[in-house]
Amino acid sequence: MQVDLEYEDNDTHSFTSLELAETKNLVTFQHEDTGNPHNWSHRYRAFVVFVGILTTLNSVLGSSLPSGYGDVIGEHFNVSGAALVLPISLWLFGYVVGPLVFGPLSERYGRQLVMWGSSAGFTIFNIAINFSPNFVSFVLFRLIMGVFGSSAISVTGGIFADLYDEPIPRGRAMAVFMTATGYGAILAPTATGYLGTYGWRWPTWFQLMFSGASWIPLVFLPETYAPTILLRRAKKVRKATPGSNVMAPIELEKTGIKELVVVVLARPMRMLFTEWIVLFSCF
Repeated sequence: MQVDLEYEDNDTHSFTSLELAETKNLVTFQHEDTGNPHNWSHRYRAFVVFVGILTTLNSVLGSSLPSGYGDVIGEHFNVSGAALVLPISLWLFGYVVGPLVFGPLSERYGRQLVMWGSSAGFTIFNIAINFSPNFVSFVLFRLIMGVFGSSAISVTGGIFADLYDEPIPRGRAMAVFMTATGYGAILAPTATGYLGTYGWRWPTWFQLMFSGASWIPLVFLPETYAPTILLRRAKKVRKATPGSNVMAPIELEKTGIKELVVVVLARPMRMLFTEWIVLFSCF
């Protein structure tokens, strides 16, 4: 069954519904549907790739930021020795924890919401670092930034998979993405080694300015996760046609708190210990 719905912006979309039961219809993409990220223009997909790489570069810049001015941090907070390793090591610990949450959430609520939310948290705690009253709060805020910063690394790969269904263009996008992850970690100590001579806050202000600039294209990041796109379509159909029984595939799944914790958030750990290829890749 095909349903045509005209929106207020005069943009007409078509929906193909597969009858699941007598009272339910499932919304799916049509052939060459422009709402399917696989069918977006090359320029638009390139823009989304750019946004993903930029947010990733923003994250990895912060990972190695203190390495270029550790002595300045130690002098300001009156710490030395092994304690100066904590700003980087705790950030990397956040990199371990974050993907266990943001990866599954992006497959439940979509890429856009997770990227926006995590980037907001990243920016907020970047500001908090600049007002750290002591070394403990400094490394704690770094830890939280690492958690939020890991979202870009863990979700961007999924975004590229949403955009490209063919291995060659997807591989090219991932190659550029991996280059950004390495280049950012190298660039940060170079910049902070210079900025650190003007005070311990200047490198973090540099990170904040880069983060603020990355927000400009990030606000235009579209949703790329197909189940979430179909969910939004189904909701628009039901809103325009009260009493409609149109549903998205993701709505057929249980979405309670128990399912969120036991099924969605626990999925990475289950895969780690039940999928041999995942286990050995992690090793």
